[in-house]
Amino acid sequence: MKIPKTLRTFFLLFFIITAFEGFSQGSIQEAREVTAEEKRVQNIEKQIRDIRDGMSKDYDYFFDHYFLSFNPGMTDKKQLNQMIQRNTEALNFAMSADLQGKCSKINQLRKSINQYENDACSSIDNKINKLRANNIWADQRLKGLDKQSADNVAAKEQHENEIKNLDAQINDLDALLEANETEIKTYNKSNTNTSLDDFLITHKNTTKQTDFLDTPTSNGNNDLDDILSNSNGKSDDFLADTKNSDNLDDFLNTGGDATESDFKIDYKNSLTGVIDSQGKVLIPYKDWKVTEYKMGIAKVRKLIEKRKFCTAIYVAYKVGFVDNSGDFIDGYEIDFSEDSFHDYPGLVIHATSNNLTYAERVAIERKRERKKLEAQKKRKQCRLDAIQWEKSIISQYKLP
Repeated sequence: MKIPKTLRTFFLLFFIITAFEGFSQGSIQEAREVTAEEKRVQNIEKQIRDIRDGMSKDYDYFFDHYFLSFNPGMTDKKQLNQMIQRNTEALNFAMSADLQGKCSKINQLRKSINQYENDACSSIDNKINKLRANNIWADQRLKGLDKQSADNVAAKEQHENEIKNLDAQINDLDALLEANETEIKTYNKSNTNTSLDDFLITHKNTTKQTDFLDTPTSNGNNDLDDILSNSNGKSDDFLADTKNSDNLDDFLNTGGDATESDFKIDYKNSLTGVIDSQGKVLIPYKDWKVTEYKMGIAKVRKLIEKRKFCTAIYVAYKVGFVDNSGDFIDGYEIDFSEDSFHDYPGLVIHATSNNLTYAERVAIERKRERKKLEAQKKRKQCRLDAIQWEKSIISQYKLP
């Protein structure tokens, strides 16, 4: 069905008028006046913004430049004091009446418009608590550093006193050692340290003659004719007594004692003696050491005493000459020997200094210095004790 042109025009005009009327009513509604409450809220919000804008510049600058955290490992006292000063300035600012008044004012304004979700002073209070905690920690750190410094001074003074005392003790030991060693050296110089050959030469008129032909006859002659003539003229009978010998040389070589090579230093039941090839005892078995033997005389070393001092064994001996009686001839001398050994402590592990503090490294070095001097003192004291022991042995066993 075809709508007439006049009707189409009417509907178009109606639609345009209706739409314009709706638009006009919306515009009138939007242009209505703001209520008093709305104006009050808008005014309070503006006041809050103005207060925040007024305080934010100083607030942000102060905390950006003065609020500092402390490093627990800080050791610079000057830097610590500087940080405490700056944190104190920030703390004073945060606690100032002006700033506290402003944040309180903001809270009051927010409360008046029923805005409770944010506390304007909470962030400031958090910073105040942090600043106080930092200053407390920094103050404790400074006190700790002061105590550590005082302890270091005291430790240094104690170390220096210990080193001084050790040096003085070592010097005293050196003086005692020099005096005591002089006495021992004087005694040692008086020892003759005679060899067996020298002893035999010196005592040739008192030693037993072992050569048959050296034995004087009754008339003072030593020749063979005198010997033969003293046999009551019975030379045949005299020679007949040597029938077990092959010739006269065998007879002449037979003496009362063993020859110089016909002996043996023998050991029996932890004792030492000298015997000949036939087992005859030439020097009796005793608790001594036979160092030489000749012509019926032996040089021996008889133990007096053995003593350990630190890392050395000291031994005292009687040294002299004996015959088949086992007695010393013309007394004896006192001799000493020393045998050193090392007393190893085993495996020792030393800590490395890679992760040590300066104070710890200093403490280790001081300990090493003390131990070195203490070891030196111990060695000297041991040597002094040994010398005084030697003097006591000489005093006890020295012959008048």
